[in-house]
Amino acid sequence: MFLFDCVVRMGHQGSGRFLERHVRVRADNALQALRRAKTMPGVKKGALFGSGASVLSVALVR
Repeated sequence: MFLFDCVVRMGHQGSGRFLERHVRVRADNALQALRRAKTMPGVKKGALFGSGASVLSVALVR
């Protein structure tokens, strides 16, 4: 397993409003890291964001 740093859109400020936060995710590959990051608590999950648009970047840490 690898450690990935994901930048996600978080918060409950309303439609179109968000905070960018870094979350660390353990996964086998980048696609699995994206899937895990977008299902974390606090991450935007609206109609647009359900497609993965809430995850802005995924980077391998180690």
